[in-house]
Amino acid sequence: MKSEEERETIEEFYKNRPNLIPYGFRNEPGHFNVFDITEQATPSHNNTNYRRKDFYKIKMLNGHFIFHYADKSIEINGTALIFVHPYIPYKFEFVKHDVTGYLCIFKEDFFESFRNTKDYPVYQPGGNPCFTVEPKDVDTFRQIYLDMQDEIRSDYKFKYDLLRTYLIQLIHKAMKLRSADVSINRDSNANTRIYNLFIELLELQFPIDTPQQSMKIRTAQDFANQLSIHINHLNRAIKKTTGKTTSQFILERLILEARALLKYTNWNISEIGYCLGFEDTSYFIRAFRNCTETTPGHFRERATE
Repeated sequence: MKSEEERETIEEFYKNRPNLIPYGFRNEPGHFNVFDITEQATPSHNNTNYRRKDFYKIKMLNGHFIFHYADKSIEINGTALIFVHPYIPYKFEFVKHDVTGYLCIFKEDFFESFRNTKDYPVYQPGGNPCFTVEPKDVDTFRQIYLDMQDEIRSDYKFKYDLLRTYLIQLIHKAMKLRSADVSINRDSNANTRIYNLFIELLELQFPIDTPQQSMKIRTAQDFANQLSIHINHLNRAIKKTTGKTTSQFILERLILEARALLKYTNWNISEIGYCLGFEDTSYFIRAFRNCTETTPGHFRERATE
């Protein structure tokens, strides 16, 4: 069975978009590009598959649309800044005909001279990647994109260094829009370091692209072994950092992935349970019900109505 949830590569992105490669563009390490976009809300566009990417995006969109990501949906009627993580599947549903704005794309190693993208709340698992931009702030964000466009077309020797600073500026200004809710975690104690390593190891197992793919690192003991620490040490670090047990945290992440797969693929329930490490379908159904108060079958029925 072929998954409906295929990933788009950077090569596929450009295949039918030769006009998006600007003058003077070079495929630098990390691949960065920026351009204007005008999305037409045609029926075929609204019904595109729910896809992951192999690159990051930051979109500034103006119009009336619904942003679907993971198992959530956010309706925007105005301007929003949206941070697209390659591990999280998403799509846009356009309520009105024209949505305009700007887009920049890049790969993980574009940040190699800065910090890891996962250090920023906009790209951390479980966060909200959609930021509403008030009318008074629209020009500020638009100007950053315009500066990026001017720079990528320039002959300046160090233009990619400058483009990185514009990208960092975009991220920080977005985070300041929600300063009461998010902040960069500067805690450097051992519990936080273990938690960050645990999260990275967990997220590296996603996306799951086929029903034949099964998670290899699944239990708290598996993660402790991979991190070369005692399981009690791992459990204590996760509990102090999140307030949850390691097993509870893993299960909630698996159920989040299960909800997305139930909603956006045609895999059967047994296949979804298997690829998430539930060898017994009945155990998967019980775990799903305990976390969501509904069965996978009922969830899928409601999600596809």
